[in-house]
Amino acid sequence: MNAFFAKYPGLAQHHEYVRRTPRPDGPPDFTRYDQGGGELRVSWLMPQGHALVEERREHLRSLTRSHGQSRWFLPVIPPTGREPHLLMAWWSVVYTLSMLARYESAGWAGLISVDSNHHVVPVESLLKRAIAFLPGLIVATVEEVSG
Repeated sequence: MNAFFAKYPGLAQHHEYVRRTPRPDGPPDFTRYDQGGGELRVSWLMPQGHALVEERREHLRSLTRSHGQSRWFLPVIPPTGREPHLLMAWWSVVYTLSMLARYESAGWAGLISVDSNHHVVPVESLLKRAIAFLPGLIVATVEEVSG
């Protein structure tokens, strides 16, 4: 699990996480949500001097990216050694699907064929989340960069 956490800078600094079993090498107690996403309870050691509640919250906020009511951990992109902006992560997924739909229409048709492909539900779910999520994220990003 530590190798997995190392890919996520905010998670790599974890102290411990809740495990499914009491064994020290037990798997994490990860709860997957029906509508996508999930939850893993993790604790962090606070740097020295972070005694006030607001200082602790700010430190934990610095480990994640936020949008709306959610906080996100994103993996480091190996060549850059940095986390992508949340908009860039979404953009790469939506752009890839749009290129598949436009330039590989037979492959796209097969991917969204309800009768022959088990990927239909996850792709449809992803596209529904993109429609709901991206407009607000785009506005927030424009506001972020325009100061």
